[in-house]
Amino acid sequence: MKRKLFNFFRNKGFYLAIGICALAIVAVAGVVNYQSAKQDRQLAENAAGFEDVPEGEADGAVADNRTPENDRDMDYTEGYNADEVQEILNELQEEAAAGESSDAVAVNSGDVSAQESDGAEGAQSEESTGETQVQDTSAGFDETQKMNWPVSGTILMDYSMDSTVYYKTLDQYKCNPGVLIATQSNTPVNAAFEGTVASITNDAALGTVLVMDMGNGYQASYGQIKDVTVSVGDTVEKGQVIAAVAQPTKYFGEEGSHLYFQLEKDGSPVDPKPYME
Repeated sequence: MKRKLFNFFRNKGFYLAIGICALAIVAVAGVVNYQSAKQDRQLAENAAGFEDVPEGEADGAVADNRTPENDRDMDYTEGYNADEVQEILNELQEEAAAGESSDAVAVNSGDVSAQESDGAEGAQSEESTGETQVQDTSAGFDETQKMNWPVSGTILMDYSMDSTVYYKTLDQYKCNPGVLIATQSNTPVNAAFEGTVASITNDAALGTVLVMDMGNGYQASYGQIKDVTVSVGDTVEKGQVIAAVAQPTKYFGEEGSHLYFQLEKDGSPVDPKPYME
């Protein structure tokens, strides 16, 4: 019977059980009082019935004091005391609370998953930005691009690393890792390509030498110069004036005034002419 009563509440649904809990608690008190009063009245009526039973019938007869008023079906609490009814209601409340807790956990789990998803998307977006920044930083000169000639003039001595060339002043044959471009002293020297000034040094043979990092492992060296207009670390635009042509050092006196220009890729000299416009 207790299980049937429990199923009654449960079948009515979660919200119905919660809704009637408060009303049921109030009703229980009324039912208990009613049952108590009914029992008192029944006892009184039974006592009166026994008094009316003739002698000889009292031992084996029980007065039937049922009336249309007291002989009616009881409600669902019949046969249960207040503690039993309260226990059932408590079980229903605990089940309802457990259901709410499960729903809350599911909602929170969904929120956490959404946050993790947003975090993952944010992390992926940051990684993409970082990759773009790295690509932008590494962008620079490559074999598909062209450089400007830093000065106008004829090639006085060509690039030659596979064979030796004759140096008049030194009166000897040597390999030449760059090109000597004949031009007048004080001629402005322009940056062949954009880049960053890596170093400015003095060399006994080449005089003042400015090395510019153009990216992707390419570096351009400008020798036999003076009046340098940039400093180490400066960013230089393509065609920007960076110096002027100086008088040649004593090692190139016979060759005459010129600009020494050298191109390197990953530390090894390459012929600059195929890269010139």
